[in-house]
Amino acid sequence: MTTANPPDAFLLVSFGGPEAPDEVIPFLERVTAGRGIPRERLELVGKHYFDQGGVSPINGLCRTLLADLSTAFEQAGVELPLYWGNRNSAPFLDDTVAKMHADGVKHAVAFVTSPRTAFRQHRPQPVTMKSRSPTPLVLWPSGLVQHNWRCRPGRLCGRAAAVRQRCHGSSPTFANRSRR
Repeated sequence: MTTANPPDAFLLVSFGGPEAPDEVIPFLERVTAGRGIPRERLELVGKHYFDQGGVSPINGLCRTLLADLSTAFEQAGVELPLYWGNRNSAPFLDDTVAKMHADGVKHAVAFVTSPRTAFRQHRPQPVTMKSRSPTPLVLWPSGLVQHNWRCRPGRLCGRAAAVRQRCHGSSPTFANRSRR
């Protein structure tokens, strides 16, 4: 991201999860789509969700993270709208990206709650997302994803400061900062 194209939004990307018993099997069908897993197996796996009232904790954790990020961004002087999209449950990522388009977002910083190696690149590259809008949205990996990122004390203030740094034109070091 450059000073000519600073981020105009922050996008939280997550896996998603059911929030009611009637969402469990449809959720598992989306997660396993194309893999030929029998419904009986999905119902067996679904028992883990049903034992918890049909609710996965991940969406609640994302809501808490967004609230904490909102506070941390405000304290750090970062003025970006926050968006959230899930791969496998509401709010669906495609719907969120469509809303971002409708809101005029062009360049977003994305933070993925389930990082994989692809998201821990030495120098993150932009990803162009296409949705229902003919205009693509450029998502920049935040450069903030680390090995064991969720276990770091004070992670939100540090992340907010790094996003602020990106927004104001300077670029933080993208070297892997994990401490294994």
